[in-house]
Amino acid sequence: MILDFLTSRERLRERQAWALRDRPRPALPEDDRIAPAAAPADHLFFNVRSFSAGDHAHTLQFGFADRDANVVLSVFARAPSPIPPDASEHRSGLSVEPLAPDALERLLTPLCRGVTLVGFHRVLQGGLLPHPTLKAAKAFRCGWRRVQDAVIAHELCPPNERPLTLNDALALAGLPVLDTEDAAMRALAIRQLWLWLDTLG
Repeated sequence: MILDFLTSRERLRERQAWALRDRPRPALPEDDRIAPAAAPADHLFFNVRSFSAGDHAHTLQFGFADRDANVVLSVFARAPSPIPPDASEHRSGLSVEPLAPDALERLLTPLCRGVTLVGFHRVLQGGLLPHPTLKAAKAFRCGWRRVQDAVIAHELCPPNERPLTLNDALALAGLPVLDTEDAAMRALAIRQLWLWLDTLG
């Protein structure tokens, strides 16, 4: 396992070196929060993760961050699941009861009304938001798709090494990769990635 980890780290260094060869690499300001045009005012970055499953329901965590790197919402809620519970399923270790689906909808819909939602994987992530929330949003942008377009336009890496995950994309951008699945932290990372993509033009 240690050998595999070291090999992966070495391949990442090689890929970054390839991407940086003979071309300047745009970088974020040291403190990108003070950049006045860091992101459009209406952008809201979000992530949804599966936290646990059981009792005919999934517990999901929803994390949202604004353009100024403020976590505006981090909440756990239940979503109906067609999968029957199993004794081996992971049970929620939350100290509070997750929100019911209707309460989540009442919370998210006003928050997202009239904004541009930015997620990583439009279909997978957007499909986990309540339908009225999606209808209330002005637009939906996909970080994964934008990364793929940037890789092609700027020849950032070989075709067979295009980033697939959020951590892949962060590593390619030279940004810190995540060691947590926390939805709020991932929303902040998507924001950083989006701002880096803005520097590419």
